[in-house]
Amino acid sequence: MKRILLISCLLTASLFSYAQQHVFETFKPLYFTGGIPLSEKPTAQNADLKFQLSFRLNMAKNIKDKGIDVFLGYTQLSEWNIFGVSSPFYDHMFIPGVYCSWDLRNKAGEDFGNLLFGAEHRSNGREDDYSRSLNHLLVTYSHYLPHNFTLQATLRGGFSYYGEGLTMALYNYYCGYLNLAANWTSTNRNWDIMLSVSPIWNKSIANVTAEVGWKIGRKGSSNPYLFVQYHYGYDEALRDCVYEGPQKYIEKKGANYVVYDNTASPINPRHMLRFGILLHPSNCWRATL
Repeated sequence: MKRILLISCLLTASLFSYAQQHVFETFKPLYFTGGIPLSEKPTAQNADLKFQLSFRLNMAKNIKDKGIDVFLGYTQLSEWNIFGVSSPFYDHMFIPGVYCSWDLRNKAGEDFGNLLFGAEHRSNGREDDYSRSLNHLLVTYSHYLPHNFTLQATLRGGFSYYGEGLTMALYNYYCGYLNLAANWTSTNRNWDIMLSVSPIWNKSIANVTAEVGWKIGRKGSSNPYLFVQYHYGYDEALRDCVYEGPQKYIEKKGANYVVYDNTASPINPRHMLRFGILLHPSNCWRATL
């Protein structure tokens, strides 16, 4: 596990070096954080570490000087049970995708927003009954307001698999189809506040993340930040969250398909408190899921 952590740190440093050459750039935030549950007594089994790596490979930048970029993106989110026996990883989320970004400008040439279109695949890399795969299209609109406020709205939709069965319960019960977010950064960039909400329709709740960051980098720099985060809902990597529920078997020309019943009730959402260090991306997708 120490080797994995060392490799992750070296990869992060390499990505920031490449970013200066405008070949590889950071995509979503890179962070390393530890947390404990507030909804139950913290133990070695439910306290963990979490880290995210994310970068983009630019295929085309600023097409015809219109602020349009096309790129490939990759994000990895991992939850690590470092306090448990043998320090196993609880869960992973591997997220490759292809994206198109369009900077929206007014007549004076000033950016007032951004549109991001993409197609993503999200899976945990397993091949057993706990294999999980989500495939969706998404569109994100970011609107820039005075005093360093940014508002975001993301719509996504597609299909998903759990184990060997096709199911929409992953979206309905755990992820949602809509994400709303607000981000504020102080003028001197010393403070950063973010709130993200994803309604879950069939459960009548929402995944909520609230975060406050304090920059510890040198004056004039934009990174890194120490941050504290509160998360309510289902873990981003869906660790121990998915409940299969009743199964329906369907026979189709020699092949048997398993479909999970969407009326099944998932486990209860959790309250998590986390502390960590974060590196901001250079773009506007601060709160995009």
